Amino acid sequence: MENQDDYVGRTLTDLEIAEEIIGILYEPYSDRLLDSRLADTVKICWIRDPVVYRKLKEELNTELKDWPGAGSSVPDLSRLQGLTYTNAVISEGLRRYPTIPGTMPRTVTSSSITLGGFRLPRNTIVGAQNFSIHLSEDYFPDPEKFDPDRFLGDSQKKAREALNPFSEGPRGCIGRNLAMLEMQIVVPMFFKYFDAELDQSMTAEDMRLKDAFSGCPAGQRVLLKLRKSNV
Repeated sequence: MENQDDYVGRTLTDLEIAEEIIGILYEPYSDRLLDSRLADTVKICWIRDPVVYRKLKEELNTELKDWPGAGSSVPDLSRLQGLTYTNAVISEGLRRYPTIPGTMPRTVTSSSITLGGFRLPRNTIVGAQNFSIHLSEDYFPDPEKFDPDRFLGDSQKKAREALNPFSEGPRGCIGRNLAMLEMQIVVPMFFKYFDAELDQSMTAEDMRLKDAFSGCPAGQRVLLKLRKSNV
């Protein structure tokens, strides 16, 4: 705590250290809340598209046919991470409904910089947010369509290069690994255990992405009809 911080060029105050600790402790929890929103969103997208839903169930019933068993626990993580189609749908859910679609503004501190062919003078506020990137036809043809096949086969490299749901670099989301891990566990377990049907009261407007820093469906609800799967 007595060492100089390389970024600010001095030692940190007690308040600054406390803020860093709170950030480390809180962010994974915050991501779990966002993760649950995304899981709800993905459930609706899958169920709404019968082709996606059928392919999902086929993979889960084939690859996890021994789960659940008597006294069974969660399958080994390596098996869940090997569910190719399921994880492609998770990626597509992160693309179409990112957890943090809001802009993170930055200020140009040098005399000027050139970015993307544009000269930006000192004190210019700039920012990038993943919502626009994720809806760019340069990376995602027919971007409004929920299409997990973007993240499969030979075409996935370009899509994965543009996928940026948690930001990148040293200021990227500190809880992203935990959020992804939970998605890879919760989503396949839910759809393996249940057969699900979207309630007729759910509308496209309910699924419109709310314009806020933290993303969530505008309807803020998920109404499903569930029954235990027989497979």
